[in-house]
Amino acid sequence: MPNLQDLQAALEEFNTQYPRPNMDKLLLSDEYNILKDFRSHYPYAEYPGVYAIFNSSGELLRLGKSSCNSTLGARLSTYYKWDKVEYIGVPKHIGYEDVIIIRTIKFPKDRAFEAPALEEFLIGKLNPRFNTLGRKKHSDEANCAV
Repeated sequence: MPNLQDLQAALEEFNTQYPRPNMDKLLLSDEYNILKDFRSHYPYAEYPGVYAIFNSSGELLRLGKSSCNSTLGARLSTYYKWDKVEYIGVPKHIGYEDVIIIRTIKFPKDRAFEAPALEEFLIGKLNPRFNTLGRKKHSDEANCAV
């Protein structure tokens, strides 16, 4: 099960293997706690980029991206809504109840097209539990009619 240290190592590997001309090294944002920080904006909310969602045990559950015509804030708002009574973020989907921490990696607005490449690289390296799209399942091969 991947964690923050694994994500940091994979991001450093990406920065080393794929340097981008005229662009600073990609960095992970500070921790954003969905239960404590929900009154403020997500880190780099106005930028395109990649986000990482962690549970209370520190396990990396999901990696995702916002690119081209979207922002990290808009993309993350599809996962959480504001509870006006308790003043916390509330997950919109089953399975995200244990999500506590979000971290983001911003891209300059004119380089948003690069976010999918980073997302794919990180998913390939870390294989988070909730990133299932595109995975080949062994049982699928057995169910194929020839």
